[in-house]
Amino acid sequence: MRTTAKLLGLFMVLSLALFGCGTQGSEKSEKTEGAETEEGSKSEATENKEAESKEAEDEAPAATEAKDEKLDADQVLEKSIAAYDEVKSYSSAMNVNQKIDDGETKLDVTGTLMTESNYEPFVMHSTDTFKSNGQTIKSETYMTEDATYTSENGAGWMMQDSPGSLMTGQPKPTDELMSLKEVAKDLNMTENENEYIISIDGAKEEVLSLYSDMVNEAAAALGTNSESVKITGLKMSYTIDKKTFLQKASVVDLNMTTNLDGKTVTMNQSMNGTYDKFNELNSLSVPKEVMDTAKKQQ
Repeated sequence: MRTTAKLLGLFMVLSLALFGCGTQGSEKSEKTEGAETEEGSKSEATENKEAESKEAEDEAPAATEAKDEKLDADQVLEKSIAAYDEVKSYSSAMNVNQKIDDGETKLDVTGTLMTESNYEPFVMHSTDTFKSNGQTIKSETYMTEDATYTSENGAGWMMQDSPGSLMTGQPKPTDELMSLKEVAKDLNMTENENEYIISIDGAKEEVLSLYSDMVNEAAAALGTNSESVKITGLKMSYTIDKKTFLQKASVVDLNMTTNLDGKTVTMNQSMNGTYDKFNELNSLSVPKEVMDTAKKQQ
């Protein structure tokens, strides 16, 4: 039973890592910050150049406007990363199906993860339900920069300090997008009237290694000892809204291995998730009753 709980806990964290259901905090990515600094230093020159070219632009024919310009996958990702710089809160809902085997214990797991995140100040609230081999585990969690509060199966609230690396290393929505940019040549993109659908079949070692590193870093930041996760198979697709360039949905199918208590654990997992309520959760907070009744976990 203890091993089962560890397996479920580990792979719940890895699910969150792959879906990026964490906080991006109050800081923008280093890449974005660097771009803003450079832009600030060049602002005066840019303004002069724009003034000089203003007349030429006014005289240009309407047909040259980039309004209907066709975007490729890399350009869509750039716009989506920029759009997330304006996001201060959002919610996500995930459905998960897992097959886990550590050589002794085999688990077929189904689960749902409902998450709300606010960035300034950082508060994350999640309600998760996992069912496996006739057992149901329900948990509710509030996480802040300083503390994590958890209740399992309706029991009392427990509190522990949040991992010190939380604010700098926890998975962010933009982490996935920036990782995709690193393998842009392997992406496929289709579109309809309202959406871009970017997908990748991660059979190449470069892709598998990239996502293995991302999951290990995210798990460590969340305070979980994943003991080196290796992704051996990966297929993903991301649906991005054409108007806002924010993610609407994700689908992930993967195979992975890791070590837990000296055992090699293999997992096959399918996840699908949706994202909404962007910038609608600014009042999210930990209820006073939770903080007052929580017992410090030793």
